[in-house]
Amino acid sequence: MKLRSKPEDLVRTLLRQNTELHTFKDNDITFRFKRGNNRSTYLYNAVLVANPAIWKFIVKMGRVCLDFQKVHAEDFSPFLQCQKCLSFGHVKKHCRTEVTRCSHCASDTHTLDQCPTMDTPHPPKVFNCTQHKCNLDRSKHSLKEFITYFINSEHNVALVSEPYTGKGIEIGAFRGLDIFQFPSGPDGKVKACILAKTKTAFLGLSQFSTPNLCVVRALHRHQQILIASVYIEPSADEADTLHSLEHLLSNNTNTRCIIGGDFNGGHPLWGSERMNARGRDIIDLSLIHDLQVCNVGNTPTFETITHGHARSSIIDITLVSSLIYGQVSDWKVNLDACPSSQHNAIDYTYTHSHSQNKSQTSQHLNTTTFLYKNNKANWRLFKESILTQFTSSDTSELDIQALDTGQLESLIDTITECIHTACRDSMPVRSAGAKCKPPWWTEALEAHKQEVIHTHHKLHAAKKSHQPVDALARQLHTLRERYAAALKAESTAHFKEFCELQTKENVWSLTNRLLRESAPR
Repeated sequence: MKLRSKPEDLVRTLLRQNTELHTFKDNDITFRFKRGNNRSTYLYNAVLVANPAIWKFIVKMGRVCLDFQKVHAEDFSPFLQCQKCLSFGHVKKHCRTEVTRCSHCASDTHTLDQCPTMDTPHPPKVFNCTQHKCNLDRSKHSLKEFITYFINSEHNVALVSEPYTGKGIEIGAFRGLDIFQFPSGPDGKVKACILAKTKTAFLGLSQFSTPNLCVVRALHRHQQILIASVYIEPSADEADTLHSLEHLLSNNTNTRCIIGGDFNGGHPLWGSERMNARGRDIIDLSLIHDLQVCNVGNTPTFETITHGHARSSIIDITLVSSLIYGQVSDWKVNLDACPSSQHNAIDYTYTHSHSQNKSQTSQHLNTTTFLYKNNKANWRLFKESILTQFTSSDTSELDIQALDTGQLESLIDTITECIHTACRDSMPVRSAGAKCKPPWWTEALEAHKQEVIHTHHKLHAAKKSHQPVDALARQLHTLRERYAAALKAESTAHFKEFCELQTKENVWSLTNRLLRESAPR
């Protein structure tokens, strides 16, 4: 409607001067906002919100009486949609894509007037409802890919947001890793967890943890430090995670803290172009509890394709107590850690004291059996060695139920050392710098991965030089889908092959039998 009436008088005038609308009341239709008109400063376009009945009347009328004129009335949608690429948020005049899509079948090979399915029984396809189908299928393999990277790296701890849990509510076990996670009830699926390499002295704190907030405590030389992994949903803090984080910090005022995760908040302090309400809440929390932001640079931590356009943001944040801010170094976004994920990993180093040598912090006690080349194992020798180890140790004489926590830890150490000794006796040890790969890893998968990483770097180089990135972003999206599909196919095929090759006396049944036979009778 283009008119001169004041907004506050508009609804009353509309109902009074149009006989078709006399049965309706003021609360059936309300003034929402107005838009300016280029032809006159006195004219404006009014947008009204009406219930379905009065909306139908006005749209059918087409023109309504207001003051001494009849003005045009039509349905109004707050969404902008491009008639070329069918994406939302812009119009055809400002469309930057080269693709023209059919609005009936969503194909990019023809337009609506040439659509071959227009007069057939085939139902229409909505382009914007089929754009985001690959993310869920990729999450499982992104987790596996990251686990492999983490095991091969020198890092001791990983803070993970939105891990893959399958049909369950928590992550399954991985050899050589301790997983701290706190599901809640049948619907409380884990959305934040912490991975630690075995032998790292951590204690999970269930009193402060939720499915969205995982908290562990580490003790080093009588110095306590809390580490928290966080995930907050994009649209709303559904689990009230910021309040849980506030509770943690309020009850540990003098404790050193490291907090990291996907906060889905924007603020210029950590490189975001825009500030939102979540970002302001995080800043308020940081000021109250004396936390410092470790993020540096403007490399995005999240990258995706939305309606054919590249979209990126910095929503993953690292916060630390001011007391240890100087002990966190080498903070950077890692584009190579997990190329199949839309989120980029973050690396940084924490040293226990200012005087500690950096090389010392990279050392860790690695107890994983990935250290050995089990594809070249002599399983007969392994059987003899592990039987000798268990027989000669005192493990078979112990009453496990009578052991306290310290004695159980000692028993676990002894059994672990027995297994390592048997492995060293029967299979080659990987070289110090060698990286472990899953047994199903192939040269083709490595080529796919390197292609994704290379394209990802090209995309960031184009952004820095202010070159067009949409074509590269679509290429990266396609390569990620292809890489994820190849990962899924190889791992599934290998698992099926493994199941088919199992005999009555495989390595797992062998280990269980040896433990059973060496137990006290």
